[in-house]
Amino acid sequence: MPWINLTVRRGTFTKETQHALMAKLTDALMFWERIPDTPEARKKMKGWVYEVDEDSDYNGGSPHHKDPFYFIEVRLPAGRFDTLTKQHLIRDFTKILMLVEGKPVVSEDANRVWVTIVQHADQTVDEAAQGGITAGWGFYLQKDKLVGVHNYIGMERYRVVSTDSVPIGKVTLTFDFKYDGGGMGKGGMITLLANGKKIGARCPVLEGSTTCSSRSRLFH
Repeated sequence: MPWINLTVRRGTFTKETQHALMAKLTDALMFWERIPDTPEARKKMKGWVYEVDEDSDYNGGSPHHKDPFYFIEVRLPAGRFDTLTKQHLIRDFTKILMLVEGKPVVSEDANRVWVTIVQHADQTVDEAAQGGITAGWGFYLQKDKLVGVHNYIGMERYRVVSTDSVPIGKVTLTFDFKYDGGGMGKGGMITLLANGKKIGARCPVLEGSTTCSSRSRLFH
């Protein structure tokens, strides 16, 4: 069954606002899952809000910042969402939270919203994605290969495919990005690992190209 986990700083919302927010997030998830809005379908939609202490909401390793961060995890059965649908859901979740705050949807404040989408089958993660309204990353399996993707506002997408196949059985997959440094918007190296073993490494390649990009906007 689909569910939504929201982690937020204690005291961010009144109970009335929290209830309305979770209802809106549920509406958005049902829309993009194409679930009919019926009482029976709604019984299957779950959600939890986890509140952390005011000094337990960290940014850059410090709890001293004015505005709260929002961390949303969405779990649903594998195969429900393609990459474009994930982007739409992340955009809508971010929009909902910014409207609750009374902030512009496209602003620096939107970077305080982080959405992780996990699709699972038999308790095994087949796909994972994380991002906000301005960017995001994800990885998934395609023909036994691990594929890592980064999206920049839907304008540019960088893709890396493992050179080796993912082993059969229970596997811990890692998407590791080493930033080149020297300011924002620089390049870097992606390494894909399975159970700690490298199965592919390269600089990110812009979709539609065959050469490494020196201006990848991948986050580190």
